[in-house]
Amino acid sequence: MYKYSVNTWLPVLKSVYRVLSSEYTLVIVGSQVLYLTLGEPVETKNIDLLIEDYNPVRVADLISRALNLEELRYEVFKARDGNLMTHVFVPLTIGVLAVEVMSRLQLGRISFSPLADEILHVNIDDFNCITLTPEAYALLQATRPGGFRVVDVERFRRVRDRVNWGRVVELARAYNAIGLVLDFIRAVGVAIG
Repeated sequence: MYKYSVNTWLPVLKSVYRVLSSEYTLVIVGSQVLYLTLGEPVETKNIDLLIEDYNPVRVADLISRALNLEELRYEVFKARDGNLMTHVFVPLTIGVLAVEVMSRLQLGRISFSPLADEILHVNIDDFNCITLTPEAYALLQATRPGGFRVVDVERFRRVRDRVNWGRVVELARAYNAIGLVLDFIRAVGVAIG
């Protein structure tokens, strides 16, 4: 599976975000958070967006038009917990970049939760967007179903001095996920007193 650099995924994100934000409130919740908030370049195979209430057909159509796709390929899933997930596949010169839209995170909806305070408005090169804080993103990676991934540990090792790990621990306590988060923090190589 290909991973794409900032030079590849950022133009796609900008186009998709601009068109979707004309109809929806959305939050960037994937690895792009590290670039948008800390300036740390990340390679990725997908763009993760959160829209709590959305029409998957409308979202796919908007993305297709924003990117001028000749053929629209997407899939829609609905999990038992009610999470609606839509993957729109964006063909590139080499491979495919997926734009993944979800209605909730593994910790639930953002609205009216501790994560509601972990949203930032960011402007990079005249691109205005809403993203999670790096601390909220660390919480999400630490609490992934099936456990955190090596790639996430490696990404956070590169930014460990720029993340407020005390805030990550506070969020973990709010979600009763302290054990998972402390394991992740130790794997990143941060000492929490």
